[in-house]
Amino acid sequence: MKDQGVREIVERARSGDQVAMALLIETRKQAEQGNRKALSRRKEIDKYLKKHPPSKFAGDTLLSVNTNPRAQAALWSARSTDPKQFAAAVIQTAPYIGPWALICAIFHGPKLTKDNPLMATASTPNSKIAACTRRAFRLQCLEDPRVPIRYYCPMTAGELGE
Repeated sequence: MKDQGVREIVERARSGDQVAMALLIETRKQAEQGNRKALSRRKEIDKYLKKHPPSKFAGDTLLSVNTNPRAQAALWSARSTDPKQFAAAVIQTAPYIGPWALICAIFHGPKLTKDNPLMATASTPNSKIAACTRRAFRLQCLEDPRVPIRYYCPMTAGELGE
């Protein structure tokens, strides 16, 4: 495998692509059985994984399901409030909510426009709230049929033939 191929397979597997996961599992099995080609591929995959460990930041690829139900309920009830109150609720509950739950709440909250206080956080590096806000914003953009799917996820667009 070339570096680009290894990167693509690993990142697709990290994003939940079951075919990519199966390829990695099969490569591992064959390498354990002594297949030379699989051993070589396995070394390339391991090398890539060492250079590019899974993200520790929410909303990138590693999604946690550790969500406090009370915090999630508080955030969901704040969705219908004005954007400033909702942003305050996001900031207060984010440490207790898993990334995917946070993305969903932000997506279903007030529209993410330039005036929305959460958009001010979107450019903050290494921030759970920023990463989740960016994901939710891209999802909200998909409500417009003119926005291509690749805007949210190039891999998904490729799989859908876009």
